[in-house]
Amino acid sequence: MRGASLKTRRAVPFAMLLVLLVLAAPCTVFAGNATSKYKGVSYSRVYDYEYYTTETTYGKRYAGKPEKAIAHFVRYGMKRGEQAIASFDVKSYRYGCPKLRRELGTDLPAYYMHYQKTGYKRAYYRKRAVGISEMQEAITKYGKVELKSIYDYNYYVNRYPAVIRKVGDDDRAVLKYFVTKGMKKNQTGRDPEKSEKASPKSAAYKKLKKKIKSTHSFDGTGLIVCIDPGHQAVGDYSHEAIGPGSGTTKPKVTSGAYGHWSHKNEFEINLEVSKKLRDELKARGYTVVMTRTTHNVHITNIERAQFANKSKADIMVRIHANDIDGASSLNGVFCYAAAGNNRFLSQKVITRGQRLAVLLRDAQAAATGQRKGGNFYENDMTGINWAKMPCVIVEMGYMSNPSEDMRLANSGFQMKIAKGLANGIDQYFLEFT
Repeated sequence: MRGASLKTRRAVPFAMLLVLLVLAAPCTVFAGNATSKYKGVSYSRVYDYEYYTTETTYGKRYAGKPEKAIAHFVRYGMKRGEQAIASFDVKSYRYGCPKLRRELGTDLPAYYMHYQKTGYKRAYYRKRAVGISEMQEAITKYGKVELKSIYDYNYYVNRYPAVIRKVGDDDRAVLKYFVTKGMKKNQTGRDPEKSEKASPKSAAYKKLKKKIKSTHSFDGTGLIVCIDPGHQAVGDYSHEAIGPGSGTTKPKVTSGAYGHWSHKNEFEINLEVSKKLRDELKARGYTVVMTRTTHNVHITNIERAQFANKSKADIMVRIHANDIDGASSLNGVFCYAAAGNNRFLSQKVITRGQRLAVLLRDAQAAATGQRKGGNFYENDMTGINWAKMPCVIVEMGYMSNPSEDMRLANSGFQMKIAKGLANGIDQYFLEFT
């Protein structure tokens, strides 16, 4: 009896142990692998199920639901910059890696994936994965003007915390805000005790403020410019409405002028200049979209404006050249914009479009030495009337003028035009942002 009793006492816990092991085994395997994977991609370096569902506000909703937790993190948590593991904080990673920040900008998911794929392998990145709360090597150069004597990112955002609420914590966006808004309000961008120049009353501060305005220096980050290289290889002379709801029509798109001295088509010159302008604007930080990049397209004037609308462009610049038969002595640059009584556009768009026309004409003339012609403000320009943003047609010069025709076809002169127009665009946004 005693032996049997002992045997019974030993058998019960062993059986229970087997049951516990069987029940626990699936959870153990799942927690160790599947909880850090989503659609076959591992996030184990930037995500921990236990941490996410206990330490984050949104993650707590998915406690006990590992599949939903990882899905939520990938789809939403990464975009919000949620810390999902003790060893990686995306804010620290962004703030601590300036070169990576120049490359990835504000694309938060890209930082997670950089660390997940390669960052964790290098000590440089591992040291910056957590614990950094201040921006390292924040940008201080605005366009071509260096502002480090009067501006420090960390000081500025601590002194004016509302800035981050308005534009976010991207160092480019904050610097842009300081220049376009803060300096106008004479805000202090750097600790005056560490730099006497930082005081808004100092000569250095005033000098830099004046220099930014006079050099048309601007950082175009966050702004979208639509460039429309006028015309195309084959025109379409069927008609379309000049404005939304209008019964008046014009040809959809023409093939443009021809240079009898350069032997180049206007649509060719327009695209050549547009590409140079695109590259110049991109170098200044702008996002640029183009209605066409080749000649063999069919895009009507309405479709060009609609493309700009869909792209959410801040402005639209339409590149053209002029041609007047029998007027070979005429030369110079001028622009078309909407008239003050245009019924298709808001007054704000009209006013800003007219100002953009002046700035573009003046800036191109300054860069190339061309004559400034008188601008025209019309109500029958289809591409302008259908655009929801300020839109200007730049007539770069006269292809009916022998000298100007040859200059318009010259790559070096085209570059001068591009830089001039870019300066005009800079000045426009300096005034209206």
